[in-house]
Amino acid sequence: MDWQVLVDGKSISYQDYKKKIVLQQQGMDLDADGEVTIGGVRLKNTMPRAAYEIFLKGLEVELSKVEIEVPQSDRVVRLDKAKLELQARYRAQVRSLVNELFGQRGLIEDGASGRSLVDRPCNC
Repeated sequence: MDWQVLVDGKSISYQDYKKKIVLQQQGMDLDADGEVTIGGVRLKNTMPRAAYEIFLKGLEVELSKVEIEVPQSDRVVRLDKAKLELQARYRAQVRSLVNELFGQRGLIEDGASGRSLVDRPCNC
């Protein structure tokens, strides 16, 4: 299972992000096809095949040892957290409206605490 991370508005796999960061620390980069490049030139084209395979194995070993911190995003990824925040905001609005309604005692005949709204609804 590979995690997806949101970096600069793009969703990429954590392994690809880690590989990109490790290569950038060494002055290299990844092209659009996922090939390692130095200065825009593919490393695969400049090295013998055996040397390139040894380089890739060394890169895999380094990737397994290194831990990269993912930049924090301001977006909410957890749907349950977003839902709870939305519910809390609406709950506060409803509570405010109910308190405002009870503050206007002239609209309710029996006052704020004189009648059960469930058993005997108000007549306005």
